[in-house]
Amino acid sequence: MTSATEATIRRAGMVKRGGGVLAKVLLALLVAGAALLQLPGAVAAASGPVASGCGTFSVAAPTNVESRTAGGNLFVTDTVTGTLSGFYSGSVVAQRQYVVHPNGTITGQVLESFTGSVAGQTGGLVFRLVFTGDAAAGTFAGSFIILSGTGGLTNVHGAGTFSGSLVTGAGDYCGQVVAP
Repeated sequence: MTSATEATIRRAGMVKRGGGVLAKVLLALLVAGAALLQLPGAVAAASGPVASGCGTFSVAAPTNVESRTAGGNLFVTDTVTGTLSGFYSGSVVAQRQYVVHPNGTITGQVLESFTGSVAGQTGGLVFRLVFTGDAAAGTFAGSFIILSGTGGLTNVHGAGTFSGSLVTGAGDYCGQVVAP
C-alpha cells in the first residue's frame, strides 16, 4: 500500500485497530455479491406506484473500527451515522465491512438502517449496499437495495445507486421505490 493510500485511509477514519475475522468479511462480500445480482429484479418484482428521485448524503467519522491485514489487504469493519436529504430524508446508522487491496482499490458492503421518509411515507428501511472505491482518488460508488421496511414503509421495495468521497463522507444518490 502506498503512503498516499495510507494517508487517504487515515483521513477517512480507517485506522488499524484490533482484529477482524477474515472468514466473516469474505462471507459478507459473498452475500453482497448475491444481493447485487438481485438488484435488477428488486424493483421490477414489486407492483404498485413507482416513485424515484435523487439526493445527497453525509456520514460522520467511523466508530467501533476494527481492522486486520492479511496478504497485503486491509480488512475493516466499522460503524457510521449520517443523514440523507432529498428523495430519502432522514438519518442512518450503518455497519460497514470493506477490504482495501494493495493496489488501492476498495470493495465492500454495508447494512444500513434508515429512519425517515420517502415518497411521502414515514418509517424505517434496511438497505444492503455494495460498493467499490479508489483510495488514491478518494472516491467510491455502488448500488443499494431495500431489504425491509417498517411503519409507513412496510413492504416497500426499491433500489438505487450512489457515489461519494472517502475523505468527506459526502455524496449523491438516486433511487426508486415501489409501494405495495
